[in-house]
Amino acid sequence: MLELESNVVTIYGDDCDPRIASEQVIALLEDALQRAKSGEIVGVAIAAVHFDKSTGRNAAGQYNCCSLIGEMYKLLREIAR
Repeated sequence: MLELESNVVTIYGDDCDPRIASEQVIALLEDALQRAKSGEIVGVAIAAVHFDKSTGRNAAGQYNCCSLIGEMYKLLREIAR
C-alpha cells in the first residue's frame, strides 16, 4: 500500500488536510445511492472537493439539461451564502 508523506503540500504551497472521512458527505452519498437503487434518482451531477483542495465533477444517467442546470444554480446560491 502506498503511504503518503506527512509533508504533502498543494500547488499553492499550503499544507494538505489529512484524509479524514466526512460523516456528512458519507450520509449524503449513501442516501442518494439508496434513492438511485430504488429508481427515484435517474440522473445525477456531482462536484467534489478533494482532501488536497483540488476539485472534480461528473454527471451520469438520464437528465433534463435545463432542470439539472436549474437545480445546480439553486445549489450554487446556497453554497455562495
